[in-house]
Amino acid sequence: AKANTNGVIVDTEPPASTVEIADIYFNETDWSADTHIQGSASDGHSGLNTVEVSIQNLNNTNYWNGTDWTGGEEWVTAEGTTSWSYGLSGGEFDDGATYQFRSRGIDSVGNVQSEYGINTLIYDTSEPNTVLDILGEFYNVAGWDTAAPIQGTATDTTSGLVQVEVLIYDVNDDEYWN
Repeated sequence: AKANTNGVIVDTEPPASTVEIADIYFNETDWSADTHIQGSASDGHSGLNTVEVSIQNLNNTNYWNGTDWTGGEEWVTAEGTTSWSYGLSGGEFDDGATYQFRSRGIDSVGNVQSEYGINTLIYDTSEPNTVLDILGEFYNVAGWDTAAPIQGTATDTTSGLVQVEVLIYDVNDDEYWN
C-alpha cells in the first residue's frame, strides 16, 4: 500500500507486467530478426526501474540466460519499461518445443512483481506429412474415372493443418493444371 507519513511516501506495492505474443505457433519465417518478445508494465507509485523476462523451454525445462540454455531458473533484462521487448533469434528455439515467457517488473524502490505476466508459444519447423492416394500409375482418357476423386491424407503433429493443396503437372506438355 501507499502510505503518507510525515511527508514520506511508503511504496510496498509491486509493479505489474504482461507478455504479449501475437500467435501460439511460430516457424522460421514467422519468427524473424524483427520479432521480439514484448509486453507492457506499469507501477502506480515509485515508477518502474526494470522489466525482466524468464524464457523456459517447457519440453526440457531449460532456461535462457542471455547466451545459452541452462538448467536453473534465469531472468534476463528487457529493453524498456512501460513498453518492453527482448530479442531472441529463432535459431535458439527447438522444433516442436513449447516455450513459456514470464515477465516481472521491478520498481524504483525494489518491489518485485510476484504474479508474473505469462504467455506461451510453440515453435514448429517440421513440414506436414502428405500422402497422395491414386490407385494406378498410368492412365489414359478411357481409363480415368472422373467420378473418382484424387485423394490422400495429410497430418501435422505440432501445429495442425490449415489447408491442403494439390498441384497437377502434365509432364508431356510441361504445364500445370489450374
